[in-house]
Amino acid sequence: MSNLLEVLRFQPKALKKKGAAPLMVDVPVSPDTAPYLVSSYDSYMWIEKPHPGSIVKAAVRKIKTPGTAFQDVLQAIEFRGRRDEWGNVNPFSEEGVWGAIHHLEYYGIEDIELLVPPERGKDNKQGPYNRPEWLAPDTFNVVQRPTSWLPDDTVLALPVDRNFFGTLGHLSSSTVIVVVHNASRGMGIACKP
Repeated sequence: MSNLLEVLRFQPKALKKKGAAPLMVDVPVSPDTAPYLVSSYDSYMWIEKPHPGSIVKAAVRKIKTPGTAFQDVLQAIEFRGRRDEWGNVNPFSEEGVWGAIHHLEYYGIEDIELLVPPERGKDNKQGPYNRPEWLAPDTFNVVQRPTSWLPDDTVLALPVDRNFFGTLGHLSSSTVIVVVHNASRGMGIACKP
């Protein structure tokens, strides 16, 4: 699977005590990368500026798979990007994908890759899917990574170094914290509205 965020095994100090399970985790951030999207107990929430000491608090939450968490994060950033006119959301077209790539380049990100929907045969339980011809691997000058959790009508441009964009920290196989600290600059989206 191609990850939306940097995925880490997270070991806060509270977990080192036997039987301890934190409800919130303090994560250091740069004050220049706001707003931040962080996990809450049952959803995600936006934090407009860090707490003193340049930290944000992320709640521990249960997930089914990292892919479902990535879909939730994508949806939240797409909504906020459209609402606040960040310029990171483009139409699902060749021009839209170029727009997503150029969005990252505008912020000085040079090592970019695309997450694209995977091809599926007619036997697939989700139904068949053939990518549009304009999404051929040689159309764009960046690596394309087929991504199983991505909707069929969506392409994402992301920095190769996902740490620039954000982190999903595993506390256990089903509990995580999520901090996206470059939501407006770290992802270009080409999708159907």
